[in-house]
Amino acid sequence: MTHTPSTFAPLHSGWTLTAMNPEVAPAELRDQLVAGIPATVPGEATLDLLNAGLIDDPFDGDNETKQQWIGDIDWRFTCRFDWHDDGADRHDLVVYGLDTVATIELNGDPVAQTENCHRSYRFDINGLLHDGANELTVTFMSPVRYSDQAEQRRGYYPHTEHHAFNQIRKPSYTFGWDWGIDVANAGIWREIGIDSWSGVRLAEVRPLVDVSADGTGILNVHVVVERAGKGRVMSPMDAHSQQKPVPVHVTLEGYGTMLEADGSVGQGRNETTITIAVPEAKLWWPIGYGDQPLYAVSVTAGADLQAAWSGRIGFRTTHVDTRADEVGRPFQIYVNDVPVHAHGYNWIPDDAFISRISKRDYERGIRDLVEANANMVRIWGGGIYEDDVFYDLCDEHGIMVWHDFMLACAAYPEDAETKEEVEAEAREQIIRLSPHPSLIVWNGSNENYVAYAEWGGYKQALRDDDRKPNDYGYGEKPWGDYYYSELFPQLLADLDPTHVYLPSSPMSFTRFTNANWDTDGTMHIWDAWNRADYTVYADYTPRFADEFGYQAPPAWSTLVGAVLATQRIDDVTIGAPGHRGFPLDESVATFGDPANELIVATPSDDAFPRVILNGAEIIDQRLAAPADAFSATAGRTADGVELTVTARGYVRDLFCMVDKVDPAARVDEGMVSLLPGETVTLHITTSHTGDPADFAEANVLRTANDLKR
Repeated sequence: MTHTPSTFAPLHSGWTLTAMNPEVAPAELRDQLVAGIPATVPGEATLDLLNAGLIDDPFDGDNETKQQWIGDIDWRFTCRFDWHDDGADRHDLVVYGLDTVATIELNGDPVAQTENCHRSYRFDINGLLHDGANELTVTFMSPVRYSDQAEQRRGYYPHTEHHAFNQIRKPSYTFGWDWGIDVANAGIWREIGIDSWSGVRLAEVRPLVDVSADGTGILNVHVVVERAGKGRVMSPMDAHSQQKPVPVHVTLEGYGTMLEADGSVGQGRNETTITIAVPEAKLWWPIGYGDQPLYAVSVTAGADLQAAWSGRIGFRTTHVDTRADEVGRPFQIYVNDVPVHAHGYNWIPDDAFISRISKRDYERGIRDLVEANANMVRIWGGGIYEDDVFYDLCDEHGIMVWHDFMLACAAYPEDAETKEEVEAEAREQIIRLSPHPSLIVWNGSNENYVAYAEWGGYKQALRDDDRKPNDYGYGEKPWGDYYYSELFPQLLADLDPTHVYLPSSPMSFTRFTNANWDTDGTMHIWDAWNRADYTVYADYTPRFADEFGYQAPPAWSTLVGAVLATQRIDDVTIGAPGHRGFPLDESVATFGDPANELIVATPSDDAFPRVILNGAEIIDQRLAAPADAFSATAGRTADGVELTVTARGYVRDLFCMVDKVDPAARVDEGMVSLLPGETVTLHITTSHTGDPADFAEANVLRTANDLKR
């Protein structure tokens, strides 16, 4: 699905990057940064510096620290291009992503100033374009300096990490996070170009779905148009004369169905709704619960139907049950009135440099989710609203999406400027993502309720004795709750009431209750990793754990490659933990000798994979040494190597670290446990031309049995 109009012409070439305050840069680079280096758009300043050979890999060694000056520079992107009038009524400069605080000029004339990375912009540039040569400049203020100055102006609002990321509408993680490097640079990170159009354009299309009790799919297509206009309105009598009626045509196709409907945006109005009913509509389901049928929807508008939009929808309903039960309050998601057990992962941006995330990267990520038997992914609130291709892939593969709004781990100002920007970005993203059946949950913020309630120093930092005392007798700066409890639910009610909404995560759906309580709502479990061993998970029975994890070692090729070039680790062990409960007889469930016994659940109908419950932790278990536990043979295949492992004893957590042999290699399975006599064949995709047996070497083919050597 794409919302880029066919009349849009991107400006991809002719870009140069220069530093406006070169004195901040290392002395040896200043002349080049003043003269300018080639820039890639979409792109980012740091990547242009890297491509020009002026900096080393930001991920390598301590380069993150050495390159902090990049975030202190005011960067200017300049594009020289030829343009010729094609006779269109309007010529708009459209920018789909500016990171972040930017001043735009065309041929020396001011166009606009922007302050939000999470939204797009459209500016009428009629009268500013020259027939022939033109020069467009986009100058970015240092995000570090801007956020520091905003903090001085607005006052301190508590936040994690060391930059005031909550003072600027820029992805929080770019200032550094516990999992990522600090690369707060600047750039035109999505398409920029000129949209030349006539008559009318489609400003908004929101195809919202419902399913009636008899199985009829209801499609309500909400359409908002913009007319090109005919110049200045000279009198009140002419106020609506230019707003002529606009015909709108909607087509729905799929699964033997082809339905059409016509409507009109009336004179003096800008929007309309067109409804199509689909008898016996095929329902969209999460993976594992059914199929993912997607219907194609196209919308055209205008006298010549010249304005066009196309996308896909899936018919499904969703709601959540948070009614109190004998334990507390659940957070049970329903799709098509069927309770769904959600299992999956949190999603952070696939690269610290968001402009170089490609369709191939998204395909790899969604493939990994599917292969890991996940059915849900949570877009975390310190990242970005992802590219359309991400949501398209989730639609196709049945991956439910839980989507945070981009506010995380901080108190956020509620001044007029911030309110305006947060509303603009939320409105745009709700409209953009409304067609996707995979989108199930909108979440107002990440950890902002629990931060306000529990994190040290937050209440103290928000104290404001100059404000009128509240019902409890104290004055306090507004800290962001307006967005979560008022703005977002109101926008969703107005624009897209077809999704579940909760104000924050974690969230207990009972007032005066701990926001991160395991008996109520959703929960984050972070004492594991931060303070405790993974065994602490056994202390919790969360109703819905939407964030938890344990720091895993990186791939071998990461450890020994260019990323940490000065460090070598000679041995790495890795462990991993799963869901469905069945009561066992006491005679089965009780271990006589935990170190030497297993419980094995084998389905008779292949309804689920074979499950092994170990009676003891690895270090205490009676495991045979690898040489006694299994044998391995390897052979060449058309695309790599086939590795066959046969167990003589119990083989626990077999994993082939293929990147030790070939950093680009992939293996189709991992963390496999084998009972005596069982065999598994691992398929390894690799261009390695050496001995296939290299993948069976003791330092490559690893198991928990290695601890017993």
